[in-house]
Amino acid sequence: MSQRGFQRGLARSEFALSVAVYAVLAGIFFGVALYYEEWGEKTEVELTVLNIRAGIRYQIADRMIHGNMNELASLNAGNPVKWLARPPAGYVGELRAAAPDAVAKGSWYFDVEQRELRYRPRLRSHLSPDISLLRWKVMSIHAPGRPQSIEGLTLVDVEPYRWF
Repeated sequence: MSQRGFQRGLARSEFALSVAVYAVLAGIFFGVALYYEEWGEKTEVELTVLNIRAGIRYQIADRMIHGNMNELASLNAGNPVKWLARPPAGYVGELRAAAPDAVAKGSWYFDVEQRELRYRPRLRSHLSPDISLLRWKVMSIHAPGRPQSIEGLTLVDVEPYRWF
């Protein structure tokens, strides 16, 4: 056989086509990976908020059992992260008037002046409205017709949002 009958390797067009196919597949994989990473971040935030709400219920129950319901007013101004067994991952502590950009993405903190729990999302492609901080506040629940009497506490969104 002559040497012309055997072709080794890929022609330039075949190589270019292979590279293009791999690039498209890598782009699709990267997009899907980012989607699921953001979904995981959303889930982690929601679980942290649920744990804090459970901590609030525990604090209320403890005050009820010991007959100290008058202490709920002081809890209303406190940091709800202190009611957890351990702070969430990325918790940087209590800050005063921190600019959102001064806190790293993926970090939790308690704004002492506004008395708000805040989280700065790492990824927010599926977050609406497009906000740089998620914020929650402990609010008191008053007995009907008695605004001075605190019946319970709840954690509410300061600014409603939808993630996915």
